[in-house]
Amino acid sequence: MKDYKTIDFNIVIFNHVLMYMDSEEIKKTLNNIKKKNKFCKVVVGISRQSFINKIASWASLNFSAHVGTKTNPKNQFKILQQHMDLISKRSVFNMTDIYLFKFKWNT
Repeated sequence: MKDYKTIDFNIVIFNHVLMYMDSEEIKKTLNNIKKKNKFCKVVVGISRQSFINKIASWASLNFSAHVGTKTNPKNQFKILQQHMDLISKRSVFNMTDIYLFKFKWNT
């Protein structure tokens, strides 16, 4: 697999990935993506990590769901908003929020 810094792209998708990165790692990754293509769009799936999620993980026998989480959903969204403007948001079964962002021009 190639390093993302060597690939040309117009859209980046993070689906339940940012939770395994600490705050500084998320910021650094976003800055690197913006340097590569400041016009790219970013799609992010963030688990709500709610009671409903816990029930679903037990029902699916996935007892290790969210193990290793370094950044909670609220902090992930806060970091994203610092670097980007929200274009749209959708929810999937009240378990995951899907966001579409674009980079801010002034940062």
